[in-house]
Amino acid sequence: MNKLYATMLAALVTLPMLGQSKTVPYSSDIGVNNAVDPEWETVNNTRGANGFTWDRQTTDFSTPGTLGGVYHAYDSDYAADCWVMSPMITLTAGTQYTVKLWTKTRGLDSEKYEVRMASERTSAAMKAGTQLIRNEDYLHSSDFELQQITVTVPATGDYSFGIHCFSDANSYDFYVTGFSITGEGGDQPDPGPTPSTAKALPYEDDFSSETTFAADWKSVAGPDAATTAAWSYNSYSKYAEFDSATGIKEDNWLVSPAINFDTAGEYMLKATCTIYGDLGFALGTSDTDMSGYTELASYEGLTEFNKECEVPFTVTTPGNYHIAFHAKAETGTYMGYRINYVKVLKNDPVPALVTDLTAAPQGEELKVNLTWTNPAVDQKGNALTEPLTVKLYRNGEQFREISNCTAGAAQGITDQPEAAGVYSYYVMAYNGNGCIDSDPITVNAGYVGHPVAAMPYAFDATTAGENEYGMFTVLDGNADGNTWVFDAASWSKSFMSKMPADTEANEYLATPYLQLPQGYYRIKVSINARFNSYQIGYATDRHNIASTFTRLDEVEDVQEYGYQTREVVMDAYNEGEYVIVVRHIGTTSSSAYSDIKVQSIEVNTQAVLPEHVLGLRANVLENKSVSVEWQNPTLDIARRNLDDNEPLGYTVYCDGTAIHTEAVSSLHTPGIRETYVASDLTPGMHKFSVVIRNANGEAEGEAPYDVAYTGDFTAIPYITTDFTGWQVVSETSPYNTWTRNEETSLYSWSKYYGDPDPVFLTSPYFKLEDGRTYIVKVTATTGDEDMQWLLGAAKAADPMAMYGILTATTPAGTTTEHSFKVKAKGATPYSASDGDNDETVYYMNPESSVFSIAPLSLGKVTVNAFSIDYDIDTAVDNICDEGGMTYRDDMLHIAGQATGLTVCDLAGRVLLSMPACTGSIALDGEGIMIATATIGGKTVTLKVMR
Repeated sequence: MNKLYATMLAALVTLPMLGQSKTVPYSSDIGVNNAVDPEWETVNNTRGANGFTWDRQTTDFSTPGTLGGVYHAYDSDYAADCWVMSPMITLTAGTQYTVKLWTKTRGLDSEKYEVRMASERTSAAMKAGTQLIRNEDYLHSSDFELQQITVTVPATGDYSFGIHCFSDANSYDFYVTGFSITGEGGDQPDPGPTPSTAKALPYEDDFSSETTFAADWKSVAGPDAATTAAWSYNSYSKYAEFDSATGIKEDNWLVSPAINFDTAGEYMLKATCTIYGDLGFALGTSDTDMSGYTELASYEGLTEFNKECEVPFTVTTPGNYHIAFHAKAETGTYMGYRINYVKVLKNDPVPALVTDLTAAPQGEELKVNLTWTNPAVDQKGNALTEPLTVKLYRNGEQFREISNCTAGAAQGITDQPEAAGVYSYYVMAYNGNGCIDSDPITVNAGYVGHPVAAMPYAFDATTAGENEYGMFTVLDGNADGNTWVFDAASWSKSFMSKMPADTEANEYLATPYLQLPQGYYRIKVSINARFNSYQIGYATDRHNIASTFTRLDEVEDVQEYGYQTREVVMDAYNEGEYVIVVRHIGTTSSSAYSDIKVQSIEVNTQAVLPEHVLGLRANVLENKSVSVEWQNPTLDIARRNLDDNEPLGYTVYCDGTAIHTEAVSSLHTPGIRETYVASDLTPGMHKFSVVIRNANGEAEGEAPYDVAYTGDFTAIPYITTDFTGWQVVSETSPYNTWTRNEETSLYSWSKYYGDPDPVFLTSPYFKLEDGRTYIVKVTATTGDEDMQWLLGAAKAADPMAMYGILTATTPAGTTTEHSFKVKAKGATPYSASDGDNDETVYYMNPESSVFSIAPLSLGKVTVNAFSIDYDIDTAVDNICDEGGMTYRDDMLHIAGQATGLTVCDLAGRVLLSMPACTGSIALDGEGIMIATATIGGKTVTLKVMR
């Protein structure tokens, strides 16, 4: 019941419209106000398929002059069978009517459509009605195209016009807009714009105005044109274009307005064009009949973007002529043609350009010496004999004119601008015919006067204008013609110094003067210098930068990508004027990165702060507390000596949390050693740092740190094949890291491109004894490449604390057990030789608690096993299972009461004999010794190496 009621209501609502007929003239955009015109009706005869809808795309309706339209959208599954039908329109028998509408397609797919007329507004009536237009291969994607037809009805009555799209499935889009019907002569072709008078010379059009294009320019299809599609105006990019003859023959003309050539003589046509095909330039008198045109130039087979064309030609008879661009390829291209700029002018002899102008400021004065040579020839290379007039321009405006100048003569003046600033100059020479129609050669004098900037100073190239970046001074230190330039053309502006391959750079870039009182200043430079080297410093004379330059910082062969901020502190010894200098030095280490860019420079006052503490150490005590020890700094951030009695303070951090703070006081002064004991620590690894401060604030930058381990240790001897308790540590989080196989529990690492990453596979913690030697074994399996790897160690599992003990190489395609002798000995450097020599003893810091394995070459490696044991040949070891006798610190230690103690060398000579003893007994001599005694009723034998 509800459904029936709704249907009846809908019918009642639409019935009144059927009787509301329209009269001629009538027009509609068909799609308006984000919907199909409510007076029009849409019908879709295929369920599930797309029908006509309001054109919601960003379609350009400038050509038809409408505000919207409808379209049939791409449908990959269904062929179209949809209609959009006009309201009923009253037409009179015997009257001729003109029906117009605008259509276009999208992409390279052709569409199918027809326009029909019927006395009823249904799709069935339309199919039985009168066919006005039918096109089953319609393709016109460049712009809307006008469709026009005349119609006469046999009987007076109401008629509807239907537009039917029946394109195949998988076709692109079909668009319709701007329907109109007129009568009483309205079927005649539009007369077009009222003829205007001929344009005067010089004639110029940069196609910035769509209105001008529509009024002045005309498109003509020649007799050989396979398409009558017109040259059109691209309102977004501002040019005339033709690209509607893809794959077919072209004979399509774009004709200028009439131009008056009032005298016979030589002329020049200049044009900027994009040509993908064959394009001719022609001259003629008609804007409809192209048969009488004379071709002036022809560019054939080109694929060139924004080509600058200059075509000289001669007019023998004065009068009005048209310039025409002729698309004439046998097979048109998808890209077609674009005309961006046109100029037509007389080509009488005029002086050539001045090419050697120089503009040199006189020190810091408001004076610029200008020198040049007057042209000796005209633009065609013919000698000039008549006197010339020279006009001089400063920053684009004429400021001086000199008459009766001799052609070819050297000339010069001194310009005196009224105010300091950045000035550029050019010179134009004139004769009776005028001057050359070419851009003059402009010379930049840079900053004229004394460039001074206020503090605090902040320069940002991305927003700087010429008067700001023009205050910089550049010096080509090696006079090779390559130096700093301001790159305003890139998307990200900057000062740039670009060096050819294998060229040594010595290029100075200096800011304007900064008036600095005595004190410290922080300089920040945003610089992009990958694979290049540079210095940051200051100078006191911008005209003698090299001789007054003081280096504050130097960075060689930068590895980072993109812009990095480099900071340095400057000590201005004396009050005065300084320029901050960035100096590009050396050669690039990669020909792909041959330039260095500076984007910003900042200078601010800087308080005197101390440097960071020195020699920070975190030592674990017997009770698992940690003694943090360091030396207070003696230098400030400018590397100047701190006063010996300057009060300092500090804060101790554990794992990033402040655990103790000492206020700034005379108890803490530069150079003294300080200690703080951290207790009640949880078992595990801890990271300790100390931040020092003075009355002005804390030391800047990341504070030094040390690590300590306060947990339990894993017993030695130790062997693992499942690597329980191992961990992976790295300073960053590299994509290529150690991964553990869940089935085998083994760790593997692989990488085949780039450089190996510093990522460490780290063991559990071991308690190592100073002076003892250990046997460390690593079993590794490789892929198709030899793999070099590092055996390292550290106090704790911290990547920055890791150091190398040795390097080893596992041959390709093998599983190899590597065995090393490693001795824990304080302050002894490890060997740098390869670790596959069984006779080599490698050294490590006895404070170290963990071992690590890190890849050093590309390939794949799997660690199968790791073990550590005492070296019984060169260290202390219990031969029997019973304990009670140990050796350390050159002493034999007895647990309890021992009887029958004998110590012999390997030859059997008795070195020491005691019937009974307890406590500690000193041993003398060197070499291997065997100690035997009875302890607790059992015989204990100990092998000792001294």
